[in-house]
Amino acid sequence: AIILALGFFLKYAFDHNLISETMRVVIGFVIGICLISLGEFFRKKYAEYSGVLSALGLVLFFVSTYAGFNFYHIFSLLAAYVIMFIIVGVGVLLSLRHDQEGLAIFAQAGGLIAPFLLYTGQNQIHSLFIYTLFLNAGMFALSFLKPWEKINFVSLLGTGIIYLTWYTGFYTKEQALPAFCYLLLFYLVFLIGSLAHYFQNKKSSNQITWIIQSFNIIFFFGFSYLIINPLFHSWMGGFTGLLAVIYVLLGSLIREKSYPENNLSDMFIIVGLILLFFAIPIQLNKYWVSVFWASLSCASIWVGIKLKNTNLRNTALIFFALSIIRVFYEISGYRPEFAWTNTRTVSLLLISIAAFF
Repeated sequence: AIILALGFFLKYAFDHNLISETMRVVIGFVIGICLISLGEFFRKKYAEYSGVLSALGLVLFFVSTYAGFNFYHIFSLLAAYVIMFIIVGVGVLLSLRHDQEGLAIFAQAGGLIAPFLLYTGQNQIHSLFIYTLFLNAGMFALSFLKPWEKINFVSLLGTGIIYLTWYTGFYTKEQALPAFCYLLLFYLVFLIGSLAHYFQNKKSSNQITWIIQSFNIIFFFGFSYLIINPLFHSWMGGFTGLLAVIYVLLGSLIREKSYPENNLSDMFIIVGLILLFFAIPIQLNKYWVSVFWASLSCASIWVGIKLKNTNLRNTALIFFALSIIRVFYEISGYRPEFAWTNTRTVSLLLISIAAFF
């Protein structure tokens, strides 16, 4: 009842200009501090209730900052970003104190929404992406303290949306270098974060880790292709192949550590093979694609059998099926007089070897 009465009073005061614009923002922050203080007071007896109060306090902080920047023009863009970043930090500290992942997710989500709240219609690539990097670095640090992986997924999803929004609205070829550098940094934060969490806890990865790393490589490779391919098409196949080798090596490294189940190792090796599968048609002439796809199928099936790895064998079978489809698609141009030099013959031979395995 007291909160409702206070709300009606503030609405009346705002509607009739009884309180200045600066004081409205100040009041928002003061009420937010009061709510967080109440959350601290009830923390031991009513844990969930105290978390809700703290979350409401964070909401008021975000709303007050947004109003101060967008409606009342009290804060500059830089000041608004700094305040938003501090609010996220407060939220993370509260989540650690209350031991509630939900509070950390709420704070991070608020921080990732901030660029949309503070949108000015101008291309602010450096301030936007540096701010986003700091947010993600904070979540990376948090992953060392708490086994909270959902927050990493929220961070990756928000980062992807921010990057996509910027790319569709402001990207030009002249910005290819900074665009790729920031993309690489985002990718490395989430890749290293998952690996550090895995090696630190020395336990098998869960479904969320798989989802995060799947989204991470799709996000990185997809935008890398959009940036690099139009400018340096001849480099794209080599870039994809290099990325594939890195993933296979990382997967092998994880497997050597002999951690339980090694499912993250399987994932990295499979991602590497898929990237190699894509690198072939990107770089090679269409008639040689079938040959190398069939070769990759043979090698993958052989390795899967040697390692007694079902996931790897199943992936190889998918490659095998796609190789068959491509060969039969091209077979209409087959010329018997050039049977032993025709790439289709070589492809069929390799596919036969794979089928033997």
